[in-house]
Amino acid sequence: MKKMLVAAATVATFSLLASPAFGGPAKPSGSLSMASTASFAVNSGPGYGRSTGFDAAYQGVKQQDKVRVQVICMQNGSVVYGDVTDLTGSPSTVWFTLGQPTNGASYWTSGDATCRSDLYVVSGGSKITYLANVTFGATG
Repeated sequence: MKKMLVAAATVATFSLLASPAFGGPAKPSGSLSMASTASFAVNSGPGYGRSTGFDAAYQGVKQQDKVRVQVICMQNGSVVYGDVTDLTGSPSTVWFTLGQPTNGASYWTSGDATCRSDLYVVSGGSKITYLANVTFGATG
């Protein structure tokens, strides 16, 4: 009985020490939203060739990890545009010119697309943790 109580107390102590309230590692978290429509061009809203912005914020990310925002647009189930950028701090606002990638590829020539933007962390060189996303339509 005494050994069982000692074992239970040991497990409880380690559980408390591992919790974030007692200095355990915090899990990364974040938020992502479309930038204010006041920032869009005269033809308001996302569209091919238009700058589209995202407000990103995150916390609990290790200094050596990379935080990124990506945008992927699809037409008829096929990817027609993809781009990604690294964030250098939180909060950040990042802009993408849809259909004209800086760090990606585009096969989008015309027509409307369904798009998704993701905020994520790359740690350990290859582990990806998604923090938030926004889906939106873009005109072509």
